[in-house]
Amino acid sequence: MPASHAELGEGWDNRLGGSPTWLRDEEYPLGDWTFLFQLEGRDEFYEVNFGDAGVGYGFLSADGKEGRFVWQCA
Repeated sequence: MPASHAELGEGWDNRLGGSPTWLRDEEYPLGDWTFLFQLEGRDEFYEVNFGDAGVGYGFLSADGKEGRFVWQCA
């Protein structure tokens, strides 16, 4: 089982694979999608604006030919 946000510590919201740590309620795309990555909006190396304290989530279709992206903010 992946570590929770609380176990990883404040400010750690980036990951590749595993399971998403949702900022709000779960928001998986409809259909057969696999979680691919999670990206925090602000990091010491880059800045992406997903809104106030936002986090982006990427998903891959079962056949690997399409992607979906959702984001949540505070």
